[in-house]
This record gives sequence, C-alpha cells and structure tokens, in this order.
Amino acid sequence: MQNKILQTLAALEQQQRMRILFACESGSRAWHCASADSDYDVRFIYVRPLPHYLSIGQHPDTLSQPISDRLDLHGWDVRKALTLLRSSNPSLLEWLHSSMVYRADEPWLAACRALAEQAFRPLPLFHHYLAMAHNNRQKAGDWTAKRYLYVLRSLLCAWWLVHYQRMPPLAVDALCGGLPLDSSQRESMATLLCAKRGATEQQPVQRYPILDALIATLATSLPEQPPAIRPPADMALFDELLLHTVVLPFQPA
Repeated sequence: MQNKILQTLAALEQQQRMRILFACESGSRAWHCASADSDYDVRFIYVRPLPHYLSIGQHPDTLSQPISDRLDLHGWDVRKALTLLRSSNPSLLEWLHSSMVYRADEPWLAACRALAEQAFRPLPLFHHYLAMAHNNRQKAGDWTAKRYLYVLRSLLCAWWLVHYQRMPPLAVDALCGGLPLDSSQRESMATLLCAKRGATEQQPVQRYPILDALIATLATSLPEQPPAIRPPADMALFDELLLHTVVLPFQPA
C-alpha cells in the first residue's frame, strides 16, 4: 500500500503543479489501533509556485481526492497550514506528530515542528477533544469499538493536556501509559484495543462498565479544570517560515 500512496502523491504533484512538503498517516493507523478495514487517511501539506502567493485573487487552499480502495487523501496549502498552526489546530498538530511519514522535506518539517512546539497552546486542543468526545457519545446507534475509542481517546487527550500542558502522544498505548489509570481501567482499555484491532469498523461490541464509568467521570470533571491560557505566538515567526518556503526554487517531482 505504501508504494501506491507514494505513486498517488507523485501523480497529484504533477497534476496540480505543486510540491508536497510533508505527507503522513492520520487517524486510527497513526494511533496504532487500526481495524481490519480501516482506511488509509493520508494527509499532506503542499506549496505552489511563488506567483500563486503574489495574487490578490482567492485561490483554493485544500486538495483532496474521493476515497478509492481505502485510500483517503486530503491536503492543505502551506499558507493555510501555517495560519492554523498559530492557533494550535488539533488536526494539524496530530499530522506533525504522526510516526507514519510518507514524504517529507526534512529541513522544512524540522522547522515546522519546532515552530509548533514554540507556539503550542493547550486550551484550543482541550476544547476540541472534549467536543469530539461529546459528539461521539451523543451519536445514535450501537457502540462499536471505534466509537468507544473515539470517545475515550478524546477524553484521555484532554486529561493529558490538563496533566502535562503539552501535546498528547498519538499512540493510544502511550497515552494510557502516561496517565494515572488504575489496573482495572488499563485492563479494560487493553481489551478494547484488541477488539478494535480485530473487528471491522461497524461491528458492535459489548459494553465495558469500567470504561463507561471512566467516560462519565472524565466528561464531568475535565471541563472544570481547563489548562492554562497562552497567547498566540508572534505572527512574524510564521511569516518567516512561509517566506522561506515559497521562495525556494520550485521543483515538482
């Protein structure tokens, strides 16, 4: 599958006259808990030739393709990405912390990751993860391993932000390992992860009373203890990286 992903990204560069700076896996595969039928959620950041950024006209700043053979591609223009990075956009931060990297301009990625750490603001992520947990809890229908995981991972990420004031790990095992769960909660989480990895996306699972209690406790207690507010980083830092990115010689693959 990796060869297909690389070939698809290279073809997209040629078709769209852009250069991919970074491409990674996101979602359940990046969290190390993919199901047997999970899609490949490939996310990327790209840059176009310099004249694109010198026009007063409005241009599309995203690229995507219809899902085909479980391959889901979606990317953001570098200007959009850096704008969202300044506000600690959760999706973008998860991309940058993914351990499954398909393509990377290594110097650019290192600079972007350093800027993400320097500008990190835990509060926007905290609210994002609480909203994710709430929305998935309120959905109608059966509880699947995927639904359980989306609720629990979101709450555990919010808890991590309160506890450490820094970016949570993407891998669910590492997330659980760094939080003060008791032995019964850890055992239930391990059972859930096994069920998620072995089931299909829509397969219902039995309810987990210990995890249901954990969900109820965190959903009630976490909103009362948000992490510290931090102001946005200086916009000049992001402008500088944008400038260095778009004035590089344009060399599509």
